[in-house]
Amino acid sequence: MSHFRRSLAQYLISIPVVGKCRVARKISINGKEYILCSGEEFNQPLFYVQHTITRNLFAVINGLFKEAGSDERIFSLYGGNDHVSIFLTHELFNLLAESDFAESVKDLRLYEE
Repeated sequence: MSHFRRSLAQYLISIPVVGKCRVARKISINGKEYILCSGEEFNQPLFYVQHTITRNLFAVINGLFKEAGSDERIFSLYGGNDHVSIFLTHELFNLLAESDFAESVKDLRLYEE
């Protein structure tokens, strides 16, 4: 197993899939578990699974920022192999959205719990 996979394995609960998967994919941060994808969701098409895990992970990250009193949030653009994420405050997001900087700024998504 590569070093990267070993490092990642300490955070993710990995269960071999035999037939239909009924086990949720979770992440543990500071001893608290968060569900990224239910077993039922994990049996959906790959793009759906990628979107679900990204949406739920970003909601967790944004919840942690909020809990820590930060006004920064992680925003998401596109998906799959072309996925882009950027950390912005709401004020900076609004400034970019109102500018002529790039049309794609208006497509940024914010996932929160």
